[in-house]
Amino acid sequence: MRDTAFRMLKGALALGALGYLVVVIEPAAIWAALTEARWTWIGAALALMPATLVLDGLVWRHLLHPVVPDASTRQLAGAVLSGFALGFVTPARAGEFVGRAFYLPDADPWSVSLTIFVQRLVDTVLNVGAGVATLGLVLYIGVLDATPAWTLLLAGSGAFALLLVGFLVAPASAARLVHRLFPNRPTLHNRLDVLRAYRPRTMARTVGWASVRYGLFSTQFILLIYAFAPDLALSHAICAVALTFFVKFIVPSVTLMDLGIQEGAAVFFLSLFGVAQAVAFNAALLLFLINIVVPTLLGVPFVSRLRLDRSESDSRTVSPSPASADLPPA
Repeated sequence: MRDTAFRMLKGALALGALGYLVVVIEPAAIWAALTEARWTWIGAALALMPATLVLDGLVWRHLLHPVVPDASTRQLAGAVLSGFALGFVTPARAGEFVGRAFYLPDADPWSVSLTIFVQRLVDTVLNVGAGVATLGLVLYIGVLDATPAWTLLLAGSGAFALLLVGFLVAPASAARLVHRLFPNRPTLHNRLDVLRAYRPRTMARTVGWASVRYGLFSTQFILLIYAFAPDLALSHAICAVALTFFVKFIVPSVTLMDLGIQEGAAVFFLSLFGVAQAVAFNAALLLFLINIVVPTLLGVPFVSRLRLDRSESDSRTVSPSPASADLPPA
């Protein structure tokens, strides 16, 4: 009941945030901007969505290899899409962990969840890192006033990004730290063996493909902005997009799927470059529909299959995570 109440609260906050933006911007202005949209640009952004899903699976494959070295493309696709569907209705997208882990019933779900967590850290490093660089630029050139609040946000976010980079550079050190903190937890140590299996080459490939995915997301957003504001300078669009994603990753997830946060950030940052609020709102909301709602709908059939697969495998014993010495390099 607490989980249901929490989801309802986050849903209410999301609707409240969107409702507030609609009232402030005015529904008539939003509708007018939508009717003038160039649908070819919107179609181009939609056409890139399958590529983002493929890259999502590709990034995860590199991290998953030490746990499930023989995962098929079909399994990965089902796990990614079922994760989208379950993540949509759970706080902080926790269902994404369940959907992906349960779609691989022969693997240790905790180890699988750890690979998803590492993937999220990679995404966080890229979004926060790009945002910190862009924020520093707009403060330097005067687009934003260098107030103490912005300066503190820049410094704190930069330190946070560097901390995460340190983890990605040496994940085995994090495993050793946990071992020292909890010396009498052998099960925990076994599950963290996956971190010891990550070689620099594995992490470099992961970050590389995740960077390509970040570039595709940014391209989608820019295409959607140009569907409404084709005269915006490309450099301004890039800065606004980087800062919008930055805010989405540093603001706590207080609404369902961060709905309202991305839209509000887009309205604020695009307004700095002279873009109408209605244009920014429509572009950000369409990005949410394309990259979150559409994959969620595609994942619903896989959730049904997930329940069937899980009921058939309830009697199986979940295999433990292999020891790091036996893990092949990804």
